[in-house]
Amino acid sequence: MSEPVLNKGEIEALLGAIAPEEEADALIASFPMMPQPESVDSFEFREEEKSGLNDYPRFSQMHDRFTEALLANWRMNFTNTISVFFKETVESSYFEALDSDEPRVYFTLESPGSGHILVVLDKALVVSYIDALLSGSGEVIPDEDTGLTPLELKLAARIASSTGSMLADLWSPIIKLDFELKQIDLDPMSLLMTAEDELCFSVTNVIVLGEEVRGEITICYPFSFLEPMLITMRSQAREQTESIDEEWNSQLKSSILHSPIELRLELGRCNIRIQDFLNYKTGDFLPLTILERDPAKLWIDKYQSYLAIPGQQDGMLAAEIIEILKLEPENNYD
Repeated sequence: MSEPVLNKGEIEALLGAIAPEEEADALIASFPMMPQPESVDSFEFREEEKSGLNDYPRFSQMHDRFTEALLANWRMNFTNTISVFFKETVESSYFEALDSDEPRVYFTLESPGSGHILVVLDKALVVSYIDALLSGSGEVIPDEDTGLTPLELKLAARIASSTGSMLADLWSPIIKLDFELKQIDLDPMSLLMTAEDELCFSVTNVIVLGEEVRGEITICYPFSFLEPMLITMRSQAREQTESIDEEWNSQLKSSILHSPIELRLELGRCNIRIQDFLNYKTGDFLPLTILERDPAKLWIDKYQSYLAIPGQQDGMLAAEIIEILKLEPENNYD
């Protein structure tokens, strides 16, 4: 037997001279190559997406009513022509909701226990509203660089108060809300209602006053404010759907039970030649393939439904049902 190239002591000395990481690298390098996939798709860990407004049709229906309430409320303060129509519902970050080149007035409303919402009006609407309260024409184009006086701010608070009342009525079937005005400002950057990146649902209506003034009013709901209401709406929608299904089933069953059907009593059948058929005359008999004592068949459409014995009742032809058959179509029923 040949002697080893290195004895035990030499091997230990050699390993002792190798750093631990070099030893590990050498060990890994001695392993056979593992087969690798041709391509690997990257995987991103993302948070679960929050529900969008499309999942809550009732939200849109409620704000259709808000448009109607808004028109009725503003008409009480204006003598000239006024119209209100829905523009859009948008999902965006809070920062994006504040982004606008138009001069605006921002009203922060708070409902204790629920949180804050933002009501945003174009400045032209606010100034025209104040002018109408002071018996003016209600059609004023404001100077973009001019702020609101203390008196104008006090009168503008009425817009927030009436809007808060309309929104409280709007949400009353879902939750009780009592809105209070917390802040009025012309600079959105001074508002600290919620985080800049929070998801907000913004509902915008357009108000047209006479021929000169046109502006927008937007209700901005932070998701943190809406989330409890959306959960309630989803639960109510599920219960309503179940209720509607039961009612629909009941109506369908009633409709089916009261629908007329046509029964056909078959006394018998026979097969004859066309020549014999053409030669039939009054007084001839058809040779039916049924015995006199055999029951006749009662049909519903193409289904044999009952066996019956022909007879008469109160001077009218009748059939006494003697057996209920399993409803199965017969291929040659015609």
